[in-house]
Amino acid sequence: MLEDYTNSRQGKEQECRKLWAKSLAERNQRDLQTQGEQAERHRLAETLDFEIKRWAAGNEGNLRALLSTLHYAKALAEKNQRDLQTQRAS
Repeated sequence: MLEDYTNSRQGKEQECRKLWAKSLAERNQRDLQTQGEQAERHRLAETLDFEIKRWAAGNEGNLRALLSTLHYAKALAEKNQRDLQTQRAS
């Protein structure tokens, strides 16, 4: 009787350890994926910042020129957003 109880308890403990290990592995996988996505967003943000600064260079004092070409900066931002979404889907 005591032996059956001990075996049952050991089996439950082993099952709990397996579930814990599986849960930990899944959490680690999600963390790695999140870190990769954050790094990609940061890289795209840096690229976009550079492109916007390049777009604005030489026109700081000319608001009309900046506004008339704003669609170029917007198109670049939308392209970067699409690229990020495409990478997330793959």
